[in-house]
Amino acid sequence: MIQRRLAEKVVQMTEARIVQPAVRLNGLHENLYWPRQFNNAPGHRWLREQIAYIATGLSSGHQ
Repeated sequence: MIQRRLAEKVVQMTEARIVQPAVRLNGLHENLYWPRQFNNAPGHRWLREQIAYIATGLSSGHQ
């Protein structure tokens, strides 16, 4: 299961199709988890910031 906007992009590039789930879903919540020792690692911090930035745009419908 993936978000509809992502599914629509996949459909444009492949022979995949979108189908409705067999049960009603009340939403999808996503979280990031990582080992505590990587909290301040520059590469990991950068990646988390990029994901958060992109996710904010997706949730507001701007991307």
